[in-house]
Amino acid sequence: METINVDPYNRNFNALVYGNVSSLHLKRNNPDIALKSINKSLEMDKNYAKGYFKRAEIHSTLENWTDAERDFRTANGLDSTMNLQSKIATAQKKVKEYK
Repeated sequence: METINVDPYNRNFNALVYGNVSSLHLKRNNPDIALKSINKSLEMDKNYAKGYFKRAEIHSTLENWTDAERDFRTANGLDSTMNLQSKIATAQKKVKEYK
């Protein structure tokens, strides 16, 4: 990606770029590729709450409910204004259904 090559050391900006690329792939119904992009994003910025939220959404799409719950919790812990309690509860319910 050319955008990231402009300044490979600007980790926060590049995390946003990978996050946006991830959203694009998810909208195009490519959750596996979206997951790879959001993982790169979170490697660059471990405190990117929206990145954890996006990854939780991808895990939900892939029905990886344990991972989704973990990431919703992490996102909510990093930014409590996201109000993810209902998403966490839904993921918890799905985890129990699949056990």
